[in-house]
Amino acid sequence: TEREPHYPFPVIVPIVSASAIDTLAKGELDLLVEPRGKRLGRHAAALYPMRIVAVGPGAVGPARSKLEVRALDGLPLATLPSDSLVRTLLVEAAASAGIALDIVFESRDPSALVALARDGLCTAVLHDEIRAQGARSRELVHGRRALTVPLWLAWAPDATLSPAARALRDVMLRRAKRHKAA
Repeated sequence: TEREPHYPFPVIVPIVSASAIDTLAKGELDLLVEPRGKRLGRHAAALYPMRIVAVGPGAVGPARSKLEVRALDGLPLATLPSDSLVRTLLVEAAASAGIALDIVFESRDPSALVALARDGLCTAVLHDEIRAQGARSRELVHGRRALTVPLWLAWAPDATLSPAARALRDVMLRRAKRHKAA
């Protein structure tokens, strides 16, 4: 989607390619949430860590406790598509643990994944933002390492940033600051 210079709202596009930072640099995006903050430059700030969690039958146990990736071996899983960061981290951890993943359903809609898990049809593996929906989950770990990655917000220079994008950026930065203080 091309950016309209007079469009009053920020352009928010899910990008799954390695060229997301280049797309932002070209001025085709206003804001970008990116897990690789080291290459983002001066128009970027750390938001918060994204944790990978499991919900449903394979994640039974005390709320907010950790779940070893090995516990997913052979279970029917629902998760995000293969081009997602969640799936990448899950596949890498499973390979390192020497287990087989049985992914029976994938969707970009976390609510659909949680619904399947709540109905007992599979175990959903997704990002911890679903906790805001009241889903009981357990954080995935591999050995002593949590399946976690820091998320960063990057934005276009203020001179090219629309007022709405600037406002959204500021809201996200304030929320990140509150999240760190909690």
